[in-house]
Amino acid sequence: MTEIEKYGNTGGNIANGGLAAAKGDWIYYSNVNNGYKLYKIRADGSNKQQLNDDYSDYINVIAGWVYYRSKNEGDNIFRIRTDGKDRQKHCGDKCSDIHAVGEWVYYQNKNDNYKLYRIRTDGTDNQKFNNDNSSYINVTKDWIYYKNASMGDLLYRIRTDRTDRQKLNDDKSLYINAEGSWIYYENKNDGGKIYKIRTDGTDKQKLNDDESLFINAADNWIYYHNNSDGEKLYRIKTNGTERQKLNDEKSLYINIAGEWIYYQDFTNGEKFYKIRKDGTERQLVE
Repeated sequence: MTEIEKYGNTGGNIANGGLAAAKGDWIYYSNVNNGYKLYKIRADGSNKQQLNDDYSDYINVIAGWVYYRSKNEGDNIFRIRTDGKDRQKHCGDKCSDIHAVGEWVYYQNKNDNYKLYRIRTDGTDNQKFNNDNSSYINVTKDWIYYKNASMGDLLYRIRTDRTDRQKLNDDKSLYINAEGSWIYYENKNDGGKIYKIRTDGTDKQKLNDDESLFINAADNWIYYHNNSDGEKLYRIKTNGTERQKLNDEKSLYINIAGEWIYYQDFTNGEKFYKIRKDGTERQLVE
C-alpha cells in the first residue's frame, strides 16, 4: 500500500464517528437519513449504491474492504467488500473509535473497560495495548494518539509496537486529530478552545477563542461546531487565521470526504447534509 492507501479513514473523521470516508473515486458514507446504512457514491455525485442494511459508523476503507461498527450487531466490527458482497463479522468485541491502518484495525474495547486493542484486518491476532480508558484513537505512522480518561482525559500516545507510552499534555483533550506533525484538540481546561501541539508534546498553541466541538482538521483547515455562535459550522486555518462561518445550522459530527463536508443538522431533527468546504452548495444526503 502507498502511505495514503494504508489509512482506512482520517483521524478527524474517526473523532466524529466515522460517518464518511473517501477512497479513490468513491465516497463511502453512513446514510443517516436512511437508518445509518452504508452507501457509496462517486465523488462526482453519480452511481449511488447501498452496500448493507446495518446501522454503520466508524467507516474505514482498505484494500477492497469496508470495515465498520454495526450497532445492530452488538457494536461488533464487521467488514464487507466495496461492492457490497461477502459481509463478515470481523471482531466479536463491543467496539468504538475504530481506525484501520495497514494490516491492523485499532479500536476501543468496551468489553475490557475501554482499553486500546487491535486486530489484524483478516480477523486474527487480537492484541491488547494498554490499561488506559482510551478514546479519540488516531493512528499515524508509528504512533497511536488517544484521550486517556484513566489519567484525567489527557493526551497520550503509544507506539504501534506497544512500547513507549507517553503523556503529551496536561489538558483535558477532546476531538483529537493527529494531522502531519501536529495534534489538534478541544482544550476543556480553557473553555473548549482549539489548541494544537506537536506530536512529541512540544510547542502548544491556542488557535481560537470559540467553544469548539466536533473538530476535524484537513488540508490546512480546521472545521468545527462553534458552540459560542449557535452551534454553527465554522472553519479556521491551522495557523489560527482566516476564521469563517460556513452555515447557520446546528452542525454536529463533522466529516470531510473529498471536496465535501458531511454533517448532521440538529436544527430541525437530525438530518444529514453535505456542503462544499467553502460553505456553498448545501445538499441533503439521501
